Amino acid sequence: MDIDYKKQALEAFNTIQTNIGFLGIDHDIRTIMVTSSIKGEGKSTVTSNIANSYAFSQKRVLLVDCDMRNPAVHRVLELPNRKGLADLIMAGREGQDAGDYITHYGPYFDVLTAGHRPPNPTELLGSKRMEALIGLFSGQYDYVILDTPPVLLVPDAIALHPYVDGILLVVRHGYTTKEVLEDCKKAWEVAGTKPSACILNAIPDMQKRYSYYGYYDYEETQPAKGRGKNRRQPVIKREERQEKDMYTSIAKEAKEPHSRKDIHGAEPAEPEFIRKANTSGQGFQRQADRTKRKLH
Repeated sequence: MDIDYKKQALEAFNTIQTNIGFLGIDHDIRTIMVTSSIKGEGKSTVTSNIANSYAFSQKRVLLVDCDMRNPAVHRVLELPNRKGLADLIMAGREGQDAGDYITHYGPYFDVLTAGHRPPNPTELLGSKRMEALIGLFSGQYDYVILDTPPVLLVPDAIALHPYVDGILLVVRHGYTTKEVLEDCKKAWEVAGTKPSACILNAIPDMQKRYSYYGYYDYEETQPAKGRGKNRRQPVIKREERQEKDMYTSIAKEAKEPHSRKDIHGAEPAEPEFIRKANTSGQGFQRQADRTKRKLH
């Protein structure tokens, strides 16, 4: 991954972070559930990057992997998954010793992995113990972000929605169909709620289509001659470009030595002082020849 793409991704998740703040008009959104419709939409990667964006802003954030059936956060962040959320709930502890299950990923970034796979994930996630844990975590962290399973596969995310302040639905470009989104919408309507926002993931060639700085500079990118990279050239209005091309062509034609036409298309008139100079020179030469013959 090149540096420009990393910067662009960081800007994208910073924008998501800012927009989440605008969603909380009536109340602060501090516990956020991230889900998707089906598998393969990049939900866990998006969730991890959102959490990292908050941590980069020096906000204390806890990322909780609530996908106990197919956990992925520990793989994305390259962390062990020996014990986690399922083990904490099964132990009957409501947060007093939760620190033993939490991994410190960064200065402001903590992670609670999914842990061992239980036989009843939906019941665990919808239990009073889970509600108490979320309440405890929201008192210890600025933001608590939950990575939950896809809505159309299992009911785990539906069971968790009463405990969170906001819901983010991840949709993958060119992958998630309209029919899938309609089914997902119906599932949320049955639960009596709806996602707070939708994140469109994996947009192809976004760097070529859009330029953040170009929007402010009113510039367009054109390929440089003989180079693989692009150079930035100012946008010129069509009328100005046509006028510029016309004058450039006229000036070029006027400078050509073989051309006997001026810029208006007429034959160039010989200046008067040149004709006088040539005439006086010829008269002087004839007078010099007569004087030379007399001397001889």
